[in-house]
Amino acid sequence: MTVPLRVQDGPPAAPATGGVPLRAPLLALAGALAREGAPDRARLLLDHLALLDPADRDVLRALAEAALAAGDPLAALRHLRALQLAGEEFAAHASLAQAAHSAAVAAYNALRAGGAVADCAAVADALTETFPGDVAAAAAAMECRQALGDAATAAARARRVLALQPLHPGANALLADQAAAAGDARGEAAARARLLLDPAGPAHPVARLHDLHAAISRLLLDPLEEADWPLLSALAGAAAQVDPSIPLPEALRPWAAHYQALCIAADPALLTGDTAPAAPHLVGGDGRPWQPAPLPPGPVFLAAADARYLRLYGRLFLRSVLRHADLPCTVVLHAIGGAGRLAELQAMVGIEDPRLLWSADGFDPGAVTTLCQDADGPARLPLAHFQCARFVVAEQLLHALGRPLLVADIDSLLQRGVADLLARHAGDDVVLNRNDGSPQFGSRFTANLLLAQPTEGGRRFLALLRRHLQAALAAPEVTRWVDQCGLQMAWQAALRQAPGTRFGWFDTARDINNVMYRSWQPNPFRFLSLFHGFDLASLPAGIRD
Repeated sequence: MTVPLRVQDGPPAAPATGGVPLRAPLLALAGALAREGAPDRARLLLDHLALLDPADRDVLRALAEAALAAGDPLAALRHLRALQLAGEEFAAHASLAQAAHSAAVAAYNALRAGGAVADCAAVADALTETFPGDVAAAAAAMECRQALGDAATAAARARRVLALQPLHPGANALLADQAAAAGDARGEAAARARLLLDPAGPAHPVARLHDLHAAISRLLLDPLEEADWPLLSALAGAAAQVDPSIPLPEALRPWAAHYQALCIAADPALLTGDTAPAAPHLVGGDGRPWQPAPLPPGPVFLAAADARYLRLYGRLFLRSVLRHADLPCTVVLHAIGGAGRLAELQAMVGIEDPRLLWSADGFDPGAVTTLCQDADGPARLPLAHFQCARFVVAEQLLHALGRPLLVADIDSLLQRGVADLLARHAGDDVVLNRNDGSPQFGSRFTANLLLAQPTEGGRRFLALLRRHLQAALAAPEVTRWVDQCGLQMAWQAALRQAPGTRFGWFDTARDINNVMYRSWQPNPFRFLSLFHGFDLASLPAGIRD
């Protein structure tokens, strides 16, 4: 006569000999029942044993086998998961796990065909928990939870998918859409950027490069988080791998090269190399070398130009600064390619003033092999090199002169003093012209004006900027707008390396214009950028003279 089983309030105390009473014969009986086609009766016995010791590995393994025999793969997976949590190594029950996985996948597909989404979700969730390396199972669980409207669980499953397969399109699309709905612009940008790294993305080079540039632009709008840096590097690398040489309509070829050069300018690797900065060689208006001496306490104005632009704008720029500076100041005019001919260039500009210093370099445009890419095709001249010259020398001038440094375009005019500007930004290390009208990398920051203070933060920023520009200018191709790209990348790098760096922003309604004017007109700007195509004849006599 057998003793009936009874579920007690808790497991009974183990007998002195250890283990659960009758455990071995009950396990044997359950196995026999399962083999003889009565798996449900076997499961009943095993369930009682599991209540007595939930971590009994032999019972859990037998429960999984009985559940499979009963056609219940979901229960089999749950028992396998409990077996794993009890410390069982996967290899110890590999064949059982494989059988349960195959049965669960078949059950999932049958339920999916019947439209039983909630049941599908349960099976997919169990597969995901039992087989954490199964990308397909995690993706299926994500899709089911999304269909059921369970956004939180769907997002959790998407993150699990991405931990296994970072470029999974479905998971990235889900997180991007959820971030957009929640107003999380950064999360959306990162997810949509990862979508672009999918090799199955847009094949047309112009479309792909345009989208890569858009993703880079969105990432760089705000200070990057640490996880964004490798993503930015991957985006720039993906752009570099696009082959724009495939047959394209002639009108689209320059656009492909333009977007590719812009994207490559976002490569963080450009910030890591370094070359020794050239020491500044300054001469006065009389042609004699400048001897280091205490400067006036006010700012240093810096502009750079080649001979052609010195002829067009040199006198206008110098007169505007020397006339309107309301503080003691120094003006440095850097002659690009002017080494050996400074006396000639000084005579051409025709302004002598004790506040004026000159510097020069030996730049030879004819020796440049780097293609300068723009939206209308490669430029005939190395415009990027010309535009970057003032920023390349700015670091050493800040070191050497030790005064607030205002770096301006040569084709700009100072129309009123800067004392209030300097007072307003006395607590900033660097002040930049942020163009809020454009979110695009390459035009978000405008290079027509920069203020750097002789602080650690100011020097670090200019060092990063020089490093980026010199590396970019040495490449086979460079975007014409690399100076503006460099400003944005140096800003990001400075915030990363020294989060305490203090940045300020010019008032684009009063300090500097980002709007292009074709002719002079009364306006509120402290610095008026003339930009390309400005009609110099429209300037009033008081400005020209």
